[in-house]
Amino acid sequence: PFIDNVSLLMKFEGTNASTTFTDSGPLNVPVTAVGTAQISTTRSRFGSSSLLTATGGGNYANITTNMTAFAYPGDFTIEGWWWFNVNNIGYQPLIAAAVAQDASAWALILETNNTFAFYGATTNGWNTILTTSQVPTTGAWHHVAVSRSGSSVRMFYNGTQIGTTVTSSISVASGTSVRIGGYQFFPGGARSFGGNIDQVRITKGVARYTANFTPPSA
Repeated sequence: PFIDNVSLLMKFEGTNASTTFTDSGPLNVPVTAVGTAQISTTRSRFGSSSLLTATGGGNYANITTNMTAFAYPGDFTIEGWWWFNVNNIGYQPLIAAAVAQDASAWALILETNNTFAFYGATTNGWNTILTTSQVPTTGAWHHVAVSRSGSSVRMFYNGTQIGTTVTSSISVASGTSVRIGGYQFFPGGARSFGGNIDQVRITKGVARYTANFTPPSA
């Protein structure tokens, strides 16, 4: 559903250690590997592989074109599956729109206490939109989603809403790149996610989730 609204659809299918990433969405956005980011056949949520990223200074899948597709003046849904290898290290990025000078236009991250948070800004900066008390378990796949319907922003963990519904109607900027498994940390430069990432989908103009739901099983 809503395929015409899909800005990005990353299945991360490929051969082991490949650095070729294909966007299956209608925009066919070019996605490149940065650092050690690569396809891994060790585990996947669906299909036969996923994206493997390692913590450190910059290991992620990167998008630097079609930036208007990743700016959200209205409704949106950002979602995917993440496998957490390492916990209790703080500041792990799931996906973010990065800009220069240690800032992000928007970011879905784990905070220092390993709870999920979502940031969004009208320009380059860090504005907290939604925080939670949810800490992900390691060694398992988890579906994480952020959606906005009207001015109501919600976050979901394995289909269950976490945190409160927050009112925010700011026009979230696009940044200069979208980093899957990475973000521009403030202060201190690039950070990376430690684990596997699969089935990332961004939908612009549609809030796919406004209440608890069952994540797809196939």
